[in-house]
Amino acid sequence: MTTIRAARLDEYASFVRLFPLLETTDRIPGPERWVKDIGPHTLFGERDGAVVAYLYGQTLPRTGYVRHLVVAPEARGGGLGRALMRAAGRRFGDRGCERWCLNVKTDNTVALGLYRSLGLTEAYPSTEMIIAWASVAALPPSSPTVTARPLDAADDTTAERAFDLPEGQLGFVRAQPGRVLVGLRDGGEWEGLACFDPAFPGAFPFRVKGTAKVRALLEALRPHALPGQASVRAVIDDGDAVVDALTAAGAEVSMRLLHLEGTLPTD
Repeated sequence: MTTIRAARLDEYASFVRLFPLLETTDRIPGPERWVKDIGPHTLFGERDGAVVAYLYGQTLPRTGYVRHLVVAPEARGGGLGRALMRAAGRRFGDRGCERWCLNVKTDNTVALGLYRSLGLTEAYPSTEMIIAWASVAALPPSSPTVTARPLDAADDTTAERAFDLPEGQLGFVRAQPGRVLVGLRDGGEWEGLACFDPAFPGAFPFRVKGTAKVRALLEALRPHALPGQASVRAVIDDGDAVVDALTAAGAEVSMRLLHLEGTLPTD
């Protein structure tokens, strides 16, 4: 028998057991983050009383963001992933969302088939890159009119619109402990933004308008890096030219993704 249910906060061990199946570069989130940020927004899939799958999704003001979907190998092929997605879609809808989105590896053909069958379509490609801090100096210098400064909460709405981010995404990131949000401006125009987690270290989202601004954004993040960290992982959204520029400077591609979006199913 298959059951979809809300995760309990005392089930961190089940989350830890399944998380590595995502096959990402992320560390397993600690128990405090599970209790505060992940567990309350997670659905578990059970088969014969054992937890064999989970889905973690962030509820933003109008968009449900599926961040993790994992099904154990022994439970695949039986529709459990679809059942979790449908349950998440209903939960998002009950909380006022109209759309949903997610990221998926480009080579995960099974997951891509599932998501497309639920009405999600490709919005843009994303590339996770490992960027050595020492390589930043090899990037083209930015225009002297470009300035970097902390991204304040009052900036969130205009910045999200400028970079086509879901409403509320920056506020969600801002609420995470230790995050650093930086924006680039050139005159009155937004030219880049990054949300940096020094403890990882990684930057997501990382948005920049053109290769000439990449160096300025990375230089704004560098002072926040922890001692001994030689590199940062950044997810470059919809920016093939930026990826090419970073590669030419010595950065490495670690993962290729697709960002999918769609209207929530009504059933």
